Amino acid sequence: VKTNNGVEDSLVSNSKDITTYQAGGASYTTLTFAGDTVSSPYTLASSTGPYFISTNFTIAAGVTLTVLPGTVIKMNTSGAGTGCNGSALSCTITVTGTLVLGSATDPINGVVITSRDDDWYGGPTATSDSNPGAGDWGRVVATTATSNLSFDNAIVRYGGFTTNMIQVSGGAHATSTTSIIEYSNSHALIVGGSTSSLTVSNSIVRNNYDVGVGVTTQASADIQGSTFTGNTRGISIAAEAAEANVTITGNNFYANNGTSGSTKAGVQYGDNETLTATGNWWGSASGPTTIDPDGDNTRDAAIADGGGTITDTPYSATQFDVLPSNL
Repeated sequence: VKTNNGVEDSLVSNSKDITTYQAGGASYTTLTFAGDTVSSPYTLASSTGPYFISTNFTIAAGVTLTVLPGTVIKMNTSGAGTGCNGSALSCTITVTGTLVLGSATDPINGVVITSRDDDWYGGPTATSDSNPGAGDWGRVVATTATSNLSFDNAIVRYGGFTTNMIQVSGGAHATSTTSIIEYSNSHALIVGGSTSSLTVSNSIVRNNYDVGVGVTTQASADIQGSTFTGNTRGISIAAEAAEANVTITGNNFYANNGTSGSTKAGVQYGDNETLTATGNWWGSASGPTTIDPDGDNTRDAAIADGGGTITDTPYSATQFDVLPSNL
């Protein structure tokens, strides 16, 4: 059996709640869970995918849903009559346990969560219009102290129907390593809460309608060695965030100026203290500007608009190489 990325794979899913269909030359599997809850350890593999989801579901506390390399998950598109559970406008995965996407040992075959209409990965579903867009589905939500997200060689795209595509709060923990997060209709990834934490490394966060990564309410965020491009703001640190809990270094920021009428910046800081963001590349050997670039793709901004300052020197004069180039 070949995975969706064309690599031999003999793994099988332990799912019992699947129905396989053929559409447009590509087979896919509709996936449901009893009571809309993953209540025991569960593994999804590419050999029985790609998977189509049209039901909101929750991963229970203490339970792990593992999605193996090469697996594609298609979420039903948003809107009246086309979301999840027949009435919800968009599809949401709620994680009170653990969601594992991909593996550090397989940098070629990424796990993908995307829109039903995205034919690029896994071929078309029966109802695909082959025209995916930001906000096609809802979000991944991790909002309790038992919630854990682990993205390793993963791609998450075309979510954020009316709010953040990935929400981490309430003491939840999340990591994104050598992964790509893109095409959210709102913020891509937001972390908040004094005991919540986020680690982003060697990842690409791009082409999101608003903020790439947002940090609020005392959360811890370690953001290193990643690329932010095509967002309105690459990283936004809110006034209620704790600067001492935030690390921003070794990243690329360029062409973050996507939405008319909004503050555009590589890094935007809303408090009246000092945020350290040294050792980053800002699209120019001259470092960041401190004013809204307003369409200038050659140099990103470091903007402190809450009365504080951003320490951005020393900065890198050259762009960094970021790892997920093979996904």
